[in-house]
Amino acid sequence: MRAKVYIKKVSCSSFNDESQEWEEIIKINKLRNILVHSDGVMLQNTHPNYEIIKSYIDSNSGLEISETGHISIKDTYVVSVVKTFKSYLNELFREQDNEFKS
Repeated sequence: MRAKVYIKKVSCSSFNDESQEWEEIIKINKLRNILVHSDGVMLQNTHPNYEIIKSYIDSNSGLEISETGHISIKDTYVVSVVKTFKSYLNELFREQDNEFKS
Protein backbone atom coordinates (compact mmCIF):
# COMPACT_ATOMS: atom_id res chain seq x y z
CA MET A 1 0.00 0.00 0.00
CA ARG A 2 1.12 3.52 -0.71
CA ALA A 3 0.83 4.59 2.93
CA LYS A 4 3.41 2.00 3.92
CA VAL A 5 5.90 3.23 1.32
CA TYR A 6 5.27 6.85 2.26
CA ILE A 7 5.77 6.28 5.99
CA LYS A 8 8.97 4.31 5.44
CA LYS A 9 10.43 6.94 3.11
CA VAL A 10 9.34 10.15 4.81
CA SER A 11 9.75 9.24 8.45
CA CYS A 12 12.63 6.81 7.93
CA SER A 13 11.05 4.73 10.65
CA SER A 14 10.08 1.13 10.96
CA PHE A 15 6.70 0.06 9.71
CA ASN A 16 5.24 -2.91 11.51
CA ASP A 17 3.79 -4.81 8.56
CA GLU A 18 3.95 -8.12 10.38
CA SER A 19 1.44 -7.28 13.09
CA GLN A 20 -1.98 -8.83 13.39
CA GLU A 21 -3.53 -5.38 12.92
CA TRP A 22 -1.67 -4.81 9.66
CA GLU A 23 -2.85 -8.18 8.32
CA GLU A 24 -6.40 -7.14 9.22
CA ILE A 25 -5.93 -3.76 7.52
CA ILE A 26 -4.90 -5.54 4.30
CA LYS A 27 -8.14 -7.58 4.42
CA ILE A 28 -10.17 -4.44 5.17
CA ASN A 29 -8.59 -2.79 2.13
CA LYS A 30 -9.45 -5.74 -0.13
CA LEU A 31 -13.05 -5.55 1.06
CA ARG A 32 -13.07 -1.77 0.59
CA ASN A 33 -11.94 -2.18 -3.01
CA ILE A 34 -14.87 -4.48 -3.73
CA LEU A 35 -17.30 -2.06 -2.12
CA VAL A 36 -15.94 0.91 -4.07
CA HIS A 37 -15.03 -0.60 -7.43
CA SER A 38 -17.63 -3.37 -7.75
CA ASP A 39 -20.59 -1.73 -6.03
CA GLY A 40 -20.29 -4.17 -3.14
CA VAL A 41 -20.80 -7.24 -5.29
CA MET A 42 -18.31 -10.10 -5.37
CA LEU A 43 -18.95 -13.04 -7.66
CA GLN A 44 -16.99 -16.26 -7.47
CA ASN A 45 -16.35 -16.55 -11.19
CA THR A 46 -15.18 -12.95 -11.64
CA HIS A 47 -13.14 -12.05 -8.58
CA PRO A 48 -9.54 -13.35 -8.37
CA ASN A 49 -9.41 -13.31 -4.55
CA TYR A 50 -12.91 -14.67 -4.03
CA GLU A 51 -12.03 -17.53 -1.67
CA ILE A 52 -9.79 -15.38 0.56
CA ILE A 53 -12.32 -12.58 0.87
CA LYS A 54 -15.27 -14.97 1.22
CA SER A 55 -13.45 -16.68 4.07
CA TYR A 56 -12.83 -13.28 5.70
CA ILE A 57 -16.51 -12.38 5.36
CA ASP A 58 -17.63 -15.75 6.73
CA SER A 59 -15.34 -15.43 9.74
CA ASN A 60 -16.63 -11.97 10.64
CA SER A 61 -20.05 -11.66 12.27
CA GLY A 62 -20.28 -8.03 11.08
CA LEU A 63 -20.18 -9.03 7.41
CA GLU A 64 -22.50 -11.02 5.19
CA ILE A 65 -22.54 -12.02 1.55
CA SER A 66 -25.76 -12.98 -0.19
CA GLU A 67 -26.22 -15.70 -2.78
CA THR A 68 -26.14 -12.96 -5.41
CA GLY A 69 -22.74 -11.78 -4.13
CA HIS A 70 -23.91 -8.58 -2.42
CA ILE A 71 -21.85 -7.74 0.65
CA SER A 72 -23.60 -6.30 3.70
CA ILE A 73 -21.86 -4.50 6.53
CA LYS A 74 -23.21 -4.29 10.06
CA ASP A 75 -22.33 -1.55 12.52
CA THR A 76 -20.32 -4.03 14.58
CA TYR A 77 -17.91 -4.42 11.65
CA VAL A 78 -17.44 -0.67 11.39
CA VAL A 79 -16.61 -0.51 15.10
CA SER A 80 -14.08 -3.33 14.74
CA VAL A 81 -12.44 -1.58 11.77
CA VAL A 82 -12.07 1.64 13.76
CA LYS A 83 -10.56 -0.29 16.68
CA THR A 84 -8.11 -2.06 14.36
CA PHE A 85 -6.91 1.19 12.81
CA LYS A 86 -6.73 2.92 16.18
CA SER A 87 -4.65 0.11 17.66
CA TYR A 88 -2.30 0.01 14.69
CA LEU A 89 -1.86 3.78 14.50
CA ASN A 90 -1.28 4.09 18.25
CA GLU A 91 1.58 1.61 17.98
CA LEU A 92 2.96 3.28 14.87
CA PHE A 93 2.90 6.71 16.52
CA ARG A 94 4.50 5.28 19.65
CA GLU A 95 7.32 3.79 17.58
CA GLN A 96 7.83 7.02 15.65
CA ASP A 97 7.80 9.07 18.81
CA ASN A 98 10.53 6.85 20.27
CA GLU A 99 12.60 7.11 17.10
CA PHE A 100 12.35 10.91 16.99
CA LYS A 101 13.44 11.13 20.63
CA SER A 102 16.59 9.13 19.91
